[in-house]
Parts: sequence; structure tokens; C-alpha cells
Amino acid sequence: MNELRALCDAVPSFPNQVAFSMMEEELGRPVHEIYEDISDSPIAAASLGQVYKARLRENGEEVAIKVQRPDMLRKVSLDLYCMKRVAKLAESVQNTFTAARTDYTSLLLEWARGTYKELDYQNEAANSRRFARLVQAKLPDVYVPAVYDEYTSRKVLTMEWINGVKLADCGPEQINALVSKGVECFLFQLLSAGFFHADPHQGNLMRLDNGQLCVIDFGLMAEIEKVEMDAMVSAIVHLANRDWPKVIDDFVTLKFLPAGVDTSEVEPVIGAILDQALEGGGAKSINFQSLSDELATVTFDFPFSIPPAFALLLRALSVLEGIALVGDPEFKLIMESFPFVSKLVMTDRSPALRQALKEILYKDGSFSPTRLRVLVDSSQGMINAGDAFVDFDTLTDDSAVTREAIDFLFSDEGAMIREILVEEIAKGIDVLARDSYSRVASQFERSVPAPLRGFLAMPGRSPFSLLTPLSPLSPLALLAGPSPVLPPVTDDERAYLDNMRELIAWLGNDGTQMQPQVLRSLLPEILEKSGVIGRQVFGRVWETMVKRVFNDLVRGDGEVVAGKRRVPGLPR
Repeated sequence: MNELRALCDAVPSFPNQVAFSMMEEELGRPVHEIYEDISDSPIAAASLGQVYKARLRENGEEVAIKVQRPDMLRKVSLDLYCMKRVAKLAESVQNTFTAARTDYTSLLLEWARGTYKELDYQNEAANSRRFARLVQAKLPDVYVPAVYDEYTSRKVLTMEWINGVKLADCGPEQINALVSKGVECFLFQLLSAGFFHADPHQGNLMRLDNGQLCVIDFGLMAEIEKVEMDAMVSAIVHLANRDWPKVIDDFVTLKFLPAGVDTSEVEPVIGAILDQALEGGGAKSINFQSLSDELATVTFDFPFSIPPAFALLLRALSVLEGIALVGDPEFKLIMESFPFVSKLVMTDRSPALRQALKEILYKDGSFSPTRLRVLVDSSQGMINAGDAFVDFDTLTDDSAVTREAIDFLFSDEGAMIREILVEEIAKGIDVLARDSYSRVASQFERSVPAPLRGFLAMPGRSPFSLLTPLSPLSPLALLAGPSPVLPPVTDDERAYLDNMRELIAWLGNDGTQMQPQVLRSLLPEILEKSGVIGRQVFGRVWETMVKRVFNDLVRGDGEVVAGKRRVPGLPR
């Protein structure tokens, strides 16, 4: 990182007169009519241009003026032509000696498209406005400088001057304070907006005096499709679940592996690499760069390739992790991404992410309240790192129902989780009712003398038969066999009883871990909102009961007589 920084700092500037002439030619007016107090020399110089500080003459506002180096289009085109010949040579060597099939020419073309767009400062201005519109509405801790379109052209860009410190000039503590904001900002771009900054190096990120993270230089941006965003989220979930076959499927979806690849050969190798990466210290043993390097070692044996659309993404992720490591040597991008991923999985209604949510909560086919709690805790930033980088089956020491968790559960974003809670609590109540009914009926059966027991069990003898179709609910009906309305509880269904107890404990007793005054302030809100859930649960339980009664009436064991079905429990 330090070597790359030194390389950037070594870029020489070009003469002021050339830059000022470029401004006048591009903007169609003398420089002094637009700007005043222009800096005597560039305050920054890069490979494509250099920046001056000035004031707008019309209102005195401080601005930064970026001016493109002369003859850049010709120079870039010549460089790309030479690189294309090298790419074709690399492909030839690769295809001859390895099983990898990375299309280096397509990768270069993707890079070339981005480079040519960087040469158009009007495109950069449009990118800046789009980025600000997408990000600032969701992330108030991120700031994007305003652009002055009337003083912007293809080779000159005028934007708001920012009084801040570039991360390149910040110490480790200052960088570390901005890491969480930077991670959230990039993950939002990558996994929600589908429009991300592809050049997030230390010179393009700044720390403002108010603690905000400022992002600049939007020349190199990239877009990603929704199906690819969802596949990346699914891959993180499958990595946490150690579901290597699903990880391979994600690689195919993302086009790192071709469709139809022999997974029986790839899966053991990938699984071994990922297993090794996740062992020995959990989150502390895995980072994005090391994982990428390990996976790269198998590309000689399998038809791996880097999709052109992901070339910029992989570079951006590596650069971001490198910046964060300066502030925290133990930083792991994959681990730090999980709070954002957890919330996204619980709120996004796309089929792929709904499936990912199901795979988390129903890993072994049955609902796990513990995993739901871990997921909600994770979305609040409380993560337990176990053998895998996230242990879904172990709660954190400080797991509790927090104000943020309650707000989330009862918000519009928590709708999917509420639906799951309603469904699982309703199942638990149904199982509890059937279990209680079975116990009462069993006790009642034991209390009835044997001779009377057989008599009461005969169809039509029970006084409850007058209440048909509710007669199957009576304990006496159980003397004639299991009730079709309240069937016996199976061993598998008894898990719902434990689930319901755990859910009630989480939403109830665990809340006492909060400060008493906080709990008192939340209690009316919890009761009001949980009342809505209670009505939904009752509706679901009632719906289940009605369906059983209806099924008993329509598909009962009676025979059809004169075109009518005999209803069980009624006299013949």
C-alpha cells in the first residue's frame, strides 16, 4: 500500500499555462471571468489530470478545478493497444498450459471502457450526482461534493472544495474510526444500489471535521445486475453455513465457473480451501485478499475465469481492505460485511434472498429461533465468531432485545421476519393446543371405567355429537380414535414447543436485560405492536382449525349414500 501511494505521489504536474489554456478553450471564457484566487500551482496531480483551488467570481464559493492532461486520448489509446497484444499472448499461454479460461481480452476491454469514460469529465459529473442521490439518502455519514455543471466540460470539472484530510494523510486511529462507515458505504453501493465506486483508494476518500466520510473522483464507476448482487449475498450466507455445493452454484451464477462444470471435482478442492481459511481463530484467520490468493491457486486445474464485470470489483475490494488494514491489522472485510448482509437478507424480497433467509433459519429443515436471534443480533452489529466466520448457532454474550431490534422487528423493513414469527408461533400454539388436548383426553380416558369407555366411544352415543362438526374436539371423541381436528403431536412437531418457548423468552424475559427505564418506555409500544402480531397469530391458528374441520367434513371416513357423504360422528 505504501509503495502504491509513493507511486501516485510521484506523478509530475504539467505547466499552469497549458492548464489555463485548456480551461478557456473548454469553457469558452477567460479564466479570470469565472474564477479568482486560483492557486499558483496544482494542489494535486494524477495520471489523467491535475487539480487547482480557486473561488467562483460570481459568489465567492471555494471550488476545486480538475483539468485533464493534454493529448490524453491518444496516449491512452496507444497504451491500450499495446496491452491488448499482451492480453492475447497471456490467453494463449493460459489455454495451452492450464485449465483456467479467463478472457483477458474481455477484461481489458472492460477496463478500456472505464478508462475512456474517465476521460469524459461530464460523465464524471453525472456519476457524482447519481452517487449522491443513491447514497446520501441512505447513509447520512457519507458526503459527496456538489458539482458545478455550468463550469464543467469533457476536460474541465468544477466541484465544491472540501476542507478535509485524505485518508492517505490520516493516522491509523483516524482511519479506524471511519472503517465501519466506509464498509457500509461500499456494501450499499455493491449489494443494494448496483452502482459502485471502482477506484476507492486513499486519495479518493477524505475525513471531514464533523466525522463524515467524503468520497470524491467518480470517473471510474461500475454497475452490477440484481441477479449478481443476490448471488454475492447468497455466497456469503453459504460460506457461513459451510454449504460448499451451494457456494459452487454461486460461482456458476457469477460466471467464475462455467455452467455444467463437474462439481464432483471442484467441490472437494474449494471446500478444503474454504475450510482451511475458516479454521483456527474464526474471523481472525480469513480476509478477502488471502482468500482470493488461495482460490487463485486452483485456477490452473479447473476452468475458473474472472468475469469482465468483476475485474473492477475485485480490485476495489482489495484496495478497501488494504486501507482498513492500516487502521486495524485484524480487520477482515468478509466478517465486517455481515451486519449489512444480515439486514439485507431480512428485508429484501427477491426470490434469491428469500431463499438465503430460509437456508439460514431452516438449515436442517426446521425453524431455529437461535439462528433468528443471531441474524437480528448480527444486523445490530453483535457478531459471534466461531469456527466459521459467523456462528449462526451460538448467541453472543450480549444478545438481547435492544431498542434497535424492536424498532426493526416492528418496522416496514421487519415485515418478512414478522411473517415468519407469526407462522412459527401459530404452529407452536397449534402443537401446544393439540398436545394439551391429548393430555386431557388421555387423563379423561383413564378416569372412565372400561365398560363405559367403549359405550361412549360408539358413534352417535356421545352427547357432543349434537355439536357436530365440533364433536371431534371433545375428549370423548378420542375414545373412538385420534381427532382429525386436533391430531396427535408427532415427535418432530414437539420441536415447535421448544421454539415457541425460546421465542417468547427472547421477546419477553430477555428484554429485562435492558435498563428498567428503557424497558418501561418500550413496554406500551411493544404491547401495542405485539397485539397486531397476536391477532395475526390467532387468525393463522383459526385458519388451520377451520381447514381441518372442513377436511374432516369433505374427506371424512364415511361412505357416500344417495349422493351424500356421511359425516363421522353422526348416526347412520
